[in-house]
Amino acid sequence: MAVRPACPPYRGGTAGGSNASEFGWYGNMLHDRFYSAWIQPTTNVPSGAKISTLVKVRIEKDGRVSKFEIIKPSENPVVNESVAAVAKQVSHVDPPPTGLIKGDHYDVKINFELNTELGGSKR
Repeated sequence: MAVRPACPPYRGGTAGGSNASEFGWYGNMLHDRFYSAWIQPTTNVPSGAKISTLVKVRIEKDGRVSKFEIIKPSENPVVNESVAAVAKQVSHVDPPPTGLIKGDHYDVKINFELNTELGGSKR
């Protein structure tokens, strides 16, 4: 898939180089879980355009998704609405691993990039 997290998923975790490899799997799992729930629009989207929407997701200690906020919308409202709909599809994920979160939650940014070259299909 062409879509990747906007920043390393472990960015919200503790400082140190070992977190990248130690907790990278968790960020990848989150990205895959949210991305797989995204139904990419195929209408009103110009072919070949690079369209992306950046969201901030808050995961509680128990894995509950308590916040799903678009922090950098695309210029296409259809794409933004399709990304916002993901929040209704994914309300719970695997709890963050011990050592990843500080406090009582884990924040991560995920970039939803529309694949217009393949006509909006996932692959």
